[in-house]
Amino acid sequence: MPTDRTQGYRLTINARGADALRSCLPETNFARCVAASAKVSTAVTFLDHKLRRLLSTKLPTSDQSAPDSARPIRRIALRRILLEGLEDVVAFGKPFERFEAAPDGRVIAHFEDGASAVGDVLVGADGAGSRMRRELLPQARRIDTGLIGVSGKIPLDATLPSRGEESV
Repeated sequence: MPTDRTQGYRLTINARGADALRSCLPETNFARCVAASAKVSTAVTFLDHKLRRLLSTKLPTSDQSAPDSARPIRRIALRRILLEGLEDVVAFGKPFERFEAAPDGRVIAHFEDGASAVGDVLVGADGAGSRMRRELLPQARRIDTGLIGVSGKIPLDATLPSRGEESV
């Protein structure tokens, strides 16, 4: 469903991706994508469980005035923009089973209910346990590194320690 998986922070579309979106989206949809994008982060800070700063590093900056510059955008906003105008073409609730190359160079996606669809591009956006990745790259196994990361977004206000202060 278009509103599934609303959790998560943002995706960053790099300059090459932004250029690709501009070339294949209707002009109004691409303009909405640009308008919905957030400011590029200028730093990343790692905090411990008591919000004490462990590490802060600056990130390279870029000029966001160019339409094809890198753009962070909320997942749900991008999904809505990409689906606009395709309501009668995109189907939900059809679990992917397998794919095959068609004789004309296109791709055929097969679904669990026996249905199939033919297209020029097949996008596997089904997460870390991707069925498509397992079929396309069976040798690319997931390896548990034992590391866990949790990220989030919190408003900075007077209740948080100011820069350089340690909370107790």
